[in-house]
Amino acid sequence: MTGNKKLNEMIIYEAIRGVKEHKFSYWDAQIWVSARLNQISLVLSEDFADNSLADGVRFVNPLMPVFDLENMLAKS
Repeated sequence: MTGNKKLNEMIIYEAIRGVKEHKFSYWDAQIWVSARLNQISLVLSEDFADNSLADGVRFVNPLMPVFDLENMLAKS
């Protein structure tokens, strides 16, 4: 249980950093830091600026007319 508490604290502190440095809302910062700490480099979300990058995490809006999942998967 101690390891989980430390991980949760790290997510909270890093989310606060995301709010300060990247101007994310707190809840969006939670998504960003969870992806970053789990080495997930791509997040599909309409809540972030399309094709933006923050500390190695790229955000792509799947609702944009130019979104092409097949092309994106072929590049990875």
